[in-house]
Amino acid sequence: MNSNSVARSLLVVLSGSLLVACGAGSSGKVCSADSDCTAGKQICHPLAKFCVQTCTKGTDCSANEKSCAPLTEIVTTAQSICQCTTDANCGGGTGSSSICGTEDRVCEVKCTTDANCQGGRHCSASGQCLTPASSSVVCNPQKTTLGSAGGPDVCSYGQGCDPGSSVCVAAPVCTDTSVTVGAPAWSKGNPNAPVIASISATALSTTNTSTQCADGGPAGVVTLTYYSATGFTTQTSFSALQDMVKFNLGNGFVHASFALVKPAPGAQVGTMTFGICSASQHISVAAVYIKDDAGNASNTACTSW
Repeated sequence: MNSNSVARSLLVVLSGSLLVACGAGSSGKVCSADSDCTAGKQICHPLAKFCVQTCTKGTDCSANEKSCAPLTEIVTTAQSICQCTTDANCGGGTGSSSICGTEDRVCEVKCTTDANCQGGRHCSASGQCLTPASSSVVCNPQKTTLGSAGGPDVCSYGQGCDPGSSVCVAAPVCTDTSVTVGAPAWSKGNPNAPVIASISATALSTTNTSTQCADGGPAGVVTLTYYSATGFTTQTSFSALQDMVKFNLGNGFVHASFALVKPAPGAQVGTMTFGICSASQHISVAAVYIKDDAGNASNTACTSW
């Protein structure tokens, strides 16, 4: 395939299911303007440049892209579109070529080179088409301090340094209303609020009854890279930290169940890994946010396991 735009127009068979890469029916057509798409039913995606389904409520959308919301981060849309929130929504996951676009918020095929991406975006190591902060901004993902722009190295506050391409990209923001109800507002106007720069998760089929889940049942293990101008926390005990990491698996936000990697006290940039006990081993979408010692809340990010 020469481009993601072409790939999205094809049917992709993954994990025994038939997936239309960008949603239902005729979506996937390459476009340059809304007039290229079905009037009243689709718009031209402003980043990916293929037709996507519009909606007024979640029931207008397919199971793959069941969240109905406008784009609000890298670009904005006046109309709501059907959006995915995790790779699992798209029939994807580890080793799969089907993903939920971090910026596009629709199901699509992984890119392999920058040539697959529209609008001058770059192809990250994870196969995502991402928008650099600017064409000249290159960052060092190994930096453990914040720069004058408020983000890691030379990145602005609200961005992260993508380890695959070493360019500044927008921090993840979850738009799935099934798991974001009750999430605190994150304001980019408050540079003291912590930022989740990236998120990943794995599933545990069983857990330790003494240190993890009391019933020994399944759990999700979520790793966050984060930064905080104030150093995030001075706390070291799990009892103090558990309420600073909040999860919503669909029934409201609850605190973390256990910790595997705690944030380093006073660290401006770091990694933390926390677990959340769950009723089933695999969760299609979960929302996570963190808050620092002062109660400042981060962006809310989605993941699955």
